[in-house]
Amino acid sequence: MNHRSMKSSWMTLLMVAGLATMSVAQDMSAAAGARSGRGAFGFIATLERSVGLTPEQRDAVRGLLAEQRQKSQALREETDGKIRAMLNPEQQKKFDAVLAQLKTRRNQNRPSAS
Repeated sequence: MNHRSMKSSWMTLLMVAGLATMSVAQDMSAAAGARSGRGAFGFIATLERSVGLTPEQRDAVRGLLAEQRQKSQALREETDGKIRAMLNPEQQKKFDAVLAQLKTRRNQNRPSAS
């Protein structure tokens, strides 16, 4: 393997590791926010108290945050697909297991709707 190809392989590996780290950090941050009341509803409540949102503004902010969540989810899924595509079949199985584990953790950390 020549120097340029090796350097390119390392750069790709570092980018994948960085994206995976960011995804995990985002998941952990979201989970911590949900547990501490600082999730989207906590943020909206803070804005209502600190900024004095009207009910219409509150509803608009909720809509914007829902749109942001959808876009973040779509980007995460797109990135996961790109990462999976560069892995060999054995790595893909392990990657799928990691994603399933993260999804389980995310679902466990969501507050129950009771």
